[in-house]
Amino acid sequence: MPSQLTFRDFITYFSAGALFTSGCALIYFRIIFGLFVSNNVNDQFGFIGSAVTIVLIPVIYFVGHMLNFVNFVSLKYYVWLHARLKPRVANKLISAFLYVNTLILYKSRLVSAILSHARRGDSARNHSVEDFWREYSTLQYTKTSGPADYYYALNEFFKATHASTFVLTVLAFLDGSFSVGLVFLVLSVVCYVRAGEFAILFVKTVERLGAAVPINGTAKSQC
Repeated sequence: MPSQLTFRDFITYFSAGALFTSGCALIYFRIIFGLFVSNNVNDQFGFIGSAVTIVLIPVIYFVGHMLNFVNFVSLKYYVWLHARLKPRVANKLISAFLYVNTLILYKSRLVSAILSHARRGDSARNHSVEDFWREYSTLQYTKTSGPADYYYALNEFFKATHASTFVLTVLAFLDGSFSVGLVFLVLSVVCYVRAGEFAILFVKTVERLGAAVPINGTAKSQC
C-alpha cells in the first residue's frame, strides 16, 4: 500500500504540479528573468537555488493537489448545471450549451466511463455506479486490483494535466504568447482524450479482474 500511494502521489500530484509550474515559468519567463537580473541573483545563485529547491518541492506537490481540486469543483459544477438544464434540453441553445459542458467537464471521468460501459451492455454485472465501486473495493481488499490501480492513477494524472494545460492556455493567451498558448491547447486536448481512454481501460480492467479473481473460494462467471 505505501508504494502504491507513493506512485499515485508522484504521478498524480507532483508530476501535474511540476508541469503547471514549468508552464508558468515558460509563459512568464521575461518577468522572472528580469527579476533575476535586476536583483543580481547570479551572485547568490548557490544559496538562492538551494532555498528555492527546498521551497519549490512542497509547493509543486500542493499545486498538484489544487489542480485535482479544480477537477473536483468542475464535477460539482457539472452536476449542478445538469440538474438545472436537463429539463430544458428542448431548447436548442440550452441543449448545445449542456452538450459542450458534458464534453469538456464529464466525458473524461470515471463515472462517465462506468455508466457508458453499462449502457452499451458491455457489463454483465455492474448495473450501477455503486455496484462497480463495490466490486473495485473488493478487489482492493483482496489485493488483486493492481492493474486497475495503474489505470486509475493515469486517469487522475491526465485529468490533472488537462486542467493544468487548459489553465496555462488561458494564461498564455492573456499574456499574448499565442504560439505557447496553441501548444498548451493541443496538449490539453491530448490529455483530455487520454484521460477518457484510461477511464475506459480502468472500467474494463475492473470488470475482467472481477470475473477472473476467485472471491470466497469461487471464480466469478462472465455470463
